[in-house]
Amino acid sequence: MRTAEEQALRDGLEAIARRDFDEFFRIHEAQARKGSAICQYHLGWCYQQGVGCIASAKQAALWWDKAASQGDPHAQYALGTCYEHGEGVPREPLAALMWYSAADEQGFAEAKKAMDRLASSLEGSTPNTSLERTRER
Repeated sequence: MRTAEEQALRDGLEAIARRDFDEFFRIHEAQARKGSAICQYHLGWCYQQGVGCIASAKQAALWWDKAASQGDPHAQYALGTCYEHGEGVPREPLAALMWYSAADEQGFAEAKKAMDRLASSLEGSTPNTSLERTRER
C-alpha cells in the first residue's frame, strides 16, 4: 500500500505526462501543505516556473525554505540559489553559502560547485573563511 505522499508523486508524474500542469500543481500543493518535503520542493519549482500557477519567486523561495528546513538537498540548493541572486528573498551571499553547504553535506554535487564559485567571488574572502562565518550564524 502506498503512502499519500507516494501516491501524490505518482499522480503528479501522470499529470505531467498528460501535460495537465494545473493538476500537477494541485496534487503537490495538497501534500506540501501537509508537510511533505519533496512536494514542497516540487511546489517551489512550480512557482519558479509558473507551472499550474502564476510564477512567483517569493512563493518559490517560501516553499523551498520549508523543504530545505526538513533536509531536502534539492530544496537546499534551490534556496541557496535564491539567496545568491536575491530571487524571492533578499540577496544574502552568506545565507546562500549556508544552504549550498547543507546540500553539499548530503552529496548534492552541484552545491559544491556553487559554494566554491560563490565563496571565491566574495570580496576579501576565501571559501574556507566564508564558510566558517556562515557556519557560525
